[in-house]
Amino acid sequence: DELVETRRRLGRPTAIVIPSGNTFLDRLHGEIRAEDLASGAHDFTWRVQPNDRSSNYLEIWFPDQLDPGDFGIEVEGPFGKVTAGLELKPDPSCQHGDPRSFETVFLGAPHQGNAIGQISLDNHRRSGRWRVLIALAPSEPHDPGLAAAPAGDWKIVLKRATAAPAGHGPIHLWVQRDIDLESFLTGSRQSYLHDEEYRLFDDMGGGAESDQPDSHVKRFGSLNGMATGATTLVVSGTRPGIGALLETGEIEASSFSSAGKPGADAAAGSVNCTAPADRSIISPGMVAAGTRSGSYAVVQGTSVAAPLVARRLSEAFATCSDTDVKNAEAENYLPILKKLELPGLSDEDRARLGGFLVI
Repeated sequence: DELVETRRRLGRPTAIVIPSGNTFLDRLHGEIRAEDLASGAHDFTWRVQPNDRSSNYLEIWFPDQLDPGDFGIEVEGPFGKVTAGLELKPDPSCQHGDPRSFETVFLGAPHQGNAIGQISLDNHRRSGRWRVLIALAPSEPHDPGLAAAPAGDWKIVLKRATAAPAGHGPIHLWVQRDIDLESFLTGSRQSYLHDEEYRLFDDMGGGAESDQPDSHVKRFGSLNGMATGATTLVVSGTRPGIGALLETGEIEASSFSSAGKPGADAAAGSVNCTAPADRSIISPGMVAAGTRSGSYAVVQGTSVAAPLVARRLSEAFATCSDTDVKNAEAENYLPILKKLELPGLSDEDRARLGGFLVI
């Protein structure tokens, strides 16, 4: 945001086009509501995969203006091998930078003394919101001499004292993305949130794409963390509806395409527009030129949709007047893009598609 705003003040049209992400169905986001803590505590499950050669991170973000001083967190590893806890109070000795406190997570007997993680509390320097970060070592480190975090279900308990306000907004959970990009072969495996109330399939046997009210694991609010800036133009992925063409605007979100929150929850970000990422429900991906002459490849994801919008935006910068470009700056230049408006969208569809299709 700082870089973009600086360039714009110099009179240089600047936009950052970001894909919304591909984690809509990956169970990386969750919410704990105030009523979930009515009994004084709420627990949830963080599932860590075996044979994972990379670290795993879970973030717990408190809503704006909520002081976590009356909250505490406890962590229990699979099979009772690990127990740790942290009272969410800043370290009074921190005189500079973010107030912070932390506890190291150790393996239990007979491996006492082996550190395999950390629980920390810090205050975000811009928004003033508080965050708990739970970091775990790989379940199978590359170096066999290092201690491994046990794979399986980690029980996370968030506690609230009676003195804490009872009417606060939702506390957000985010598991950081940890996929193994094919060419890197890092050996990483994605951890995720687990909840028995979360439905993987709908009544017809297809993949469920709506959230269940009784589940704290949420599909909506799964937006790419880099797509939550004020000056980012966020693009989701779409495909034609059954028997329709993209050009008609009869579309549906690609099943993987991450979304903001229905309504006005700024903490989870929002999608601005959508672009093609799949040719149809049975023909995933888009055909793209390969790196060798005459070759091609089928590529998929919101990272396919975002470059199309970036190209259309560069065309708009080249053809629109300076006045039109300047007037569109406040909306990240969305008004000058050639697009189809998507009227009559439900709140869920708008959270996934934005309001426009760029083709």
